[in-house]
Amino acid sequence: MILEELSKRPFLLLLLLFGMVTITLESIAHEGRFGHWSIWTLGILSLFFSYLLYYSRRHSIGIIGGICIASLLINVTHRTDQHWQIRQSEGAKTREQVLIVKEHFNNEPYSKIIASDEDKRLILLTSFEKLPKLYHGDTLIALIRNTPIQRASIYDPYNEAKYLHTMHIFQKGMVDSLIQINKNNGSHPKRLSQMANEWACLQIEKYTKREYSALLSGILFGNKQGISKDTKNAFIQTGTAHILAVSGLHVGMLYVIVSFIFRFIPLPKKFKWIKSVLTILSIWCFAFICGGGASIIRAVVMFTLWEIGIHLKKYADSINILCATAFIMVVLDPCTLFDIGFQLSVAAVLSIILFQSHFRKIWPGSNKITNHIAENLWITISVQILIIPLTLYYFHQFPTYFIPANIIWIPLSFLLMVCGLMIIVTAGLIPTIAIIFGWLCNVLMLTGTKTFEVLEKLPFYIIDGIWINLFQLIITFSSIYFLYQSFSRKHFPSLRISMLLMIVYGASFLVQYSLANPTEEIIFYSLKDKEAFDKRVEHSVISGLTDSIPANVKLYRAANFVDQVWELRDSLSKVRYLEQLASLGILLVNKDNFKNIQKYDTIPPNIVVLGNTLKPFQKKLIKKIFTNQDAIIHDLKTEGSLVLKL
Repeated sequence: MILEELSKRPFLLLLLLFGMVTITLESIAHEGRFGHWSIWTLGILSLFFSYLLYYSRRHSIGIIGGICIASLLINVTHRTDQHWQIRQSEGAKTREQVLIVKEHFNNEPYSKIIASDEDKRLILLTSFEKLPKLYHGDTLIALIRNTPIQRASIYDPYNEAKYLHTMHIFQKGMVDSLIQINKNNGSHPKRLSQMANEWACLQIEKYTKREYSALLSGILFGNKQGISKDTKNAFIQTGTAHILAVSGLHVGMLYVIVSFIFRFIPLPKKFKWIKSVLTILSIWCFAFICGGGASIIRAVVMFTLWEIGIHLKKYADSINILCATAFIMVVLDPCTLFDIGFQLSVAAVLSIILFQSHFRKIWPGSNKITNHIAENLWITISVQILIIPLTLYYFHQFPTYFIPANIIWIPLSFLLMVCGLMIIVTAGLIPTIAIIFGWLCNVLMLTGTKTFEVLEKLPFYIIDGIWINLFQLIITFSSIYFLYQSFSRKHFPSLRISMLLMIVYGASFLVQYSLANPTEEIIFYSLKDKEAFDKRVEHSVISGLTDSIPANVKLYRAANFVDQVWELRDSLSKVRYLEQLASLGILLVNKDNFKNIQKYDTIPPNIVVLGNTLKPFQKKLIKKIFTNQDAIIHDLKTEGSLVLKL
């Protein structure tokens, strides 16, 4: 059954094999050794090739094996080059650097820049100096102070080193002094794309209200820099975050709009191909304005292949086209495989392809209005089948009211796309029409935001603190696959396999819970660039925060495999009753209690934990004070979390 599907969809096989090899090599490169997932992956590959060798023709094994070996060699060469770059960048001090800008993000009160040096090594820069808008290819001459990439352990909610590694960024720096910026007036496609995106967002900002312009730019072009955190969280917590990620949904809407317009253009039969060419050019222009992110390129390539197949009157297998698109993108840039937006985009489209047609059979009505509502409902449910496991794995929360939220927001996003595109088209020609469409956009977005306010007041608005590991994610997807096979092909042995996998999934939680370390420990870790700690006593956790962390921040680590959680929100930054203390075991220092650091001279601590909010000169002073007192000093920013057994 599996072999039959792979033989019909060769790009599915290629994507799986290439992805497994890439993940294995990335794991080796990141960990510096064969991790347990690397061994599992190589084992699965060996079994899979043995299976193909036994049941397939030998010449097909040679072709597939050759492709995998070639991709393996390419990736090994690439990894070796990246490790050479890491060794060259170690120990570098402040120096003048000439950098070519790749990306520039203006975030208050600092700027983030992704640039490459003379050796084409990617560097992530932070600048607290106000910089002009930089585009791809601009040259930046500055004094760069290398900063360490933050290490992380299992207790840290964000693994900066691993995240930057998957983007091929192995060096960070701080712009100490900006010397010169040289603008590049060339016509690099990436540079022109950034300019086009900026121009389109300015037109949206001109004709819509300030509180809605950033949201509309995010929905239309994926430009999320100006969207508030509350708005982003509202989309995530209602299961509508895909509205903000320009992907197949948006390209599909544009495809429908363009196809509808071209339907009214009369052309002779032999010139029908012109409509296909214009349709393909339209969606590629849209991708160009959006900046060419991984998810939108995947969608545009897929619709391009689909349109070519329709024009050539060839049967187009949707899954094979999706896998071909993903395979091309991953081969060109292996980092794409680790992009969460890319994973969610592919999973959403695959979920619609697999399940929507089966849900559609439930309501074969003839009324257009009810059919349209039912169609939105089936799309919403279909998308979530494969999206929910990924959401739980990455974000640890389940949106309870995703169905009503999507039923409202999917039609709204379609109308917003129509109105937004009309604003851009008519802004320079007939401003009056652009003003009218801007007013319509304001009304539509007001309706959508009010929907969030209503849903937020309902009980069980969101269920968070759900933790699953990679093994449980794979088991979940495998169970869904066999369940799909049992219903689509009436293959009842697949149903038994699916139920068995569900039992294994449930048992994995019990095993993980029973193997959890019951000893007492205290954990200091980073949270939202701040400091926090958990005191764990068997399966209970007491969590504490520093004053610098807002009260609405979730302590995610405390929710992982524990029975009870208590939160301490006392004023930890204030020094109290020092004269009554005889000894001090652990001292957590942040920017709030740094001013009282001299008071600890009489009561030297055994361990000093340096928080993320401290500045370099403050850390230097603390180390100078407590090193003489034989205290152990641990920096959360550079050394990761600290786990102490009690």
